[in-house]
Amino acid sequence: MISKHAKHPEAIFVYYNYLLENYANPKEGGEFEHGFAKGYDWDIVDGTPTSDPAKVKEYNNEFMFITGFNNNPAVIPDLYMSSLVKLANGEKPATPYEKLLAQKRKPENWYAAKVVMDQKDIRRKNYFNGAPTPTMQSKWNLLRQSESETFNKIIYGKLPADEFDKFVEKWKQNGGEQVTKEVNEWYRSVSGK
Repeated sequence: MISKHAKHPEAIFVYYNYLLENYANPKEGGEFEHGFAKGYDWDIVDGTPTSDPAKVKEYNNEFMFITGFNNNPAVIPDLYMSSLVKLANGEKPATPYEKLLAQKRKPENWYAAKVVMDQKDIRRKNYFNGAPTPTMQSKWNLLRQSESETFNKIIYGKLPADEFDKFVEKWKQNGGEQVTKEVNEWYRSVSGK
């Protein structure tokens, strides 16, 4: 949000464009080659630049949160996912961006990105972008938490895969079926279908 009283509200866009051009995919030898700022989110440790928070003595990324950039001020989504897939395929990180990503993201993230990208042609897009429905307001947090916990337990072998069907029935009974009905009604109202 930008205050309507700001003297130069366009400044945030100038700054963000600068970050997109220089930080999102930094050039070798460029200002952001190793991270945002030396001694802040990267440093030289044993003669080698690193952005590993465990190795950077005074690692800090509060600026990203204060500015509303939430830990990454500029991201090119396609670059992010394609770079993770390259790492998952065993390719060595070549660009400054890929090297930073290899330090900041775990191999589990790389392989998860590969799964997502391998299935992008069969995924189902969520077209709902309206205000929360009445049932979402009262039950969505619980439904999402239940979904996340169940999926993680199945993925990590703490629950058998056939628990998914039981989860779906409980999800529907606990408000999911009503949420689905409300979302479909919303979609019909905005799409004319």
